[in-house]
Amino acid sequence: MFITTDTEKTARQIILAYEMRPEIEEDYRQLKDFWQLEDFKNRKLSLIAFHIVCTLLGYLLFQCMWGVRKGSGGRGNRCR
Repeated sequence: MFITTDTEKTARQIILAYEMRPEIEEDYRQLKDFWQLEDFKNRKLSLIAFHIVCTLLGYLLFQCMWGVRKGSGGRGNRCR
């Protein structure tokens, strides 16, 4: 038995949404574990996207600065 508060969805739509649950949970787990987003507590899509973009930009900036400091030939020059 499936219970939903959305009265406009058909039975098939509810089942399809429920079937996506394991994939959604795995993606969420990967975001938290791989990208170290432990404080990922918001459910609004815009705030989640903003958090992910800021994290990715932080990683990019770190890699650029790390490449410049290491003096590695091509890697540091790409970020200038």
